[in-house]
Amino acid sequence: MGGGTVRLVGKRRMVSVGGMLTALARDRAGLLSLLMGALLSFAGDGTGRLSPFCATGACGLWMAGYAPWPALVGGLAGSLFLGRYGAATAYFLYGALGMLWLLWRGDAQRPDKLLLLAAAHLLTLPFFYFESVDSCMLGLAQASLSLLCAPLVQRGAQALAQLSQRRPPDPGGLWGLAGLMAMAAMAGMAIGYQGIYLGCAIACFAAVWGAGAAGLMAIAAAAFVGAGAMLGGASLPFVGSLVLCTLCAAPAWRNRLLVSGLFLLSGGLCGLYIPGGENMLFYAALGAGGYLLLPGAATRLLRKSLQGTAQGEAGKQLAQCRRRVRDAAQVMERVAELLETSGQSQGERFAGRQLRSMGKALEELSANREPLPPAFTLSLGAAACPKTQSDQTGDSMAWREVDNLRLLLLSDGMGSGELAHRESAAAVALLGDLLSIGVEESAALECVNQLLMLKCQEDMYATLDVLLLDLSTCRARFLKQGAPPSYILRKGRVYTIHAETLPVGILPEAAPVCPQDAQLMRGDAVVMMTDGLGDALGQELLAAIIEGVGGANTPQDGADALLRRALERNPADDMSVIVARVE
Repeated sequence: MGGGTVRLVGKRRMVSVGGMLTALARDRAGLLSLLMGALLSFAGDGTGRLSPFCATGACGLWMAGYAPWPALVGGLAGSLFLGRYGAATAYFLYGALGMLWLLWRGDAQRPDKLLLLAAAHLLTLPFFYFESVDSCMLGLAQASLSLLCAPLVQRGAQALAQLSQRRPPDPGGLWGLAGLMAMAAMAGMAIGYQGIYLGCAIACFAAVWGAGAAGLMAIAAAAFVGAGAMLGGASLPFVGSLVLCTLCAAPAWRNRLLVSGLFLLSGGLCGLYIPGGENMLFYAALGAGGYLLLPGAATRLLRKSLQGTAQGEAGKQLAQCRRRVRDAAQVMERVAELLETSGQSQGERFAGRQLRSMGKALEELSANREPLPPAFTLSLGAAACPKTQSDQTGDSMAWREVDNLRLLLLSDGMGSGELAHRESAAAVALLGDLLSIGVEESAALECVNQLLMLKCQEDMYATLDVLLLDLSTCRARFLKQGAPPSYILRKGRVYTIHAETLPVGILPEAAPVCPQDAQLMRGDAVVMMTDGLGDALGQELLAAIIEGVGGANTPQDGADALLRRALERNPADDMSVIVARVE
């Protein structure tokens, strides 16, 4: 529903009847309001005394910002045509009370409009519904239903107005629109000819429109609209056929013609095989035809609104999850403070430091920060070989991706074989997990060091060589625990990255002296290796990097070339190498 608002009563001012008719003829919203009021007045029970939407359309439209008078005129005319004089009186009283209120106050708020509707129904009760207790309950039910459904009409009218303005409806307006369709279907069941009812056609139109806009989610809306039609007198087989047709058409929701064709085909099959659904093909044809005549923009706007609703719900759940993570982080911080300040042993103080680092990592994870888009990429190559007369290398390698951060990890366990590999693999896995969730480097290395010391009964240790590269800035950080130097190959020159530190698992205080930072450039290659490969190449190492890595087509070719050249020297230890190239 679009167009300007037709206000017949302003502050201390009234418009003539002729002016009202002229404005109504020019205003599309007023004309639709008139038709809506007339249609809703047809809803009722078999006795003809209950009009559940009496003045509901007028009140809902008024709350939505539109003039209530066209809907009042339509409802009054429909009630008089049907001989529902109690409902017609309520329409008249609502209009009269609204005029008096505007003359007195100049404006009406939402509660005032609902209060006036309740007053109109209550004033009608003594004259038409005091014949018996049953009659009085009927009048009270009519008043209650009118008041309950008025906000639904308001939401539906606002949704139609937003669609006419080419804006997606608000989330609350979607169910208001479905409710308005259900009310129209219920009222339309009183309008028919030769067993064909307008309400069934309205229900089919709403169902196929919902299938085209929402897919399988439209099944609930179809059942809701079908229930409205059934309250107006539609058969249960019709409602079942309506839901079944929606289910068949919903999977093709992206294609208007296919949705309409499947709905029509399903309607034909329901008419053939479901007892009581003989007219379903005709209703499906009317609904599908109305859907095809509907501008495609209306369906796309409904779809966009539904997507926004789903994203909004996901956003709420994400925000709630973040709050819980922040609360957990604060609890961990408080426990860590107690352990660090009151701990009686080295282990308690260590646990406090680890809890604090975990709390900081959780708090960082809960922050709503969008990562910068990566400006670089990293291609990798790796090669490894156990020493002679050994089936398994004692080295371990790992690669992690966390947003724009890339982690390369290389560890050399003490000795060779399965035991050394188990120690190095445990160190690599734990350190990679801790760094991936945002634990500070020093805390992560301390944790690996302490846990290896607790785990190993014998003297076991492992080196750790870590590269952290931010692909948005190409800033690199090297962490080394007893690891041999790493090398950066840039335009034929080799730069060395080294640090004098102990491996993990030897001393409780083992920690990196200082992380080594470097600014990498596009085309740079980083070479990380265990001491077995470096010892095998000896003084030829730098030349081998320049020739083998610099002359290779891919990082994998470079890693294979270094390992192949080292194997020619009869190595005495396990050998592993990682080559990473910035692109």
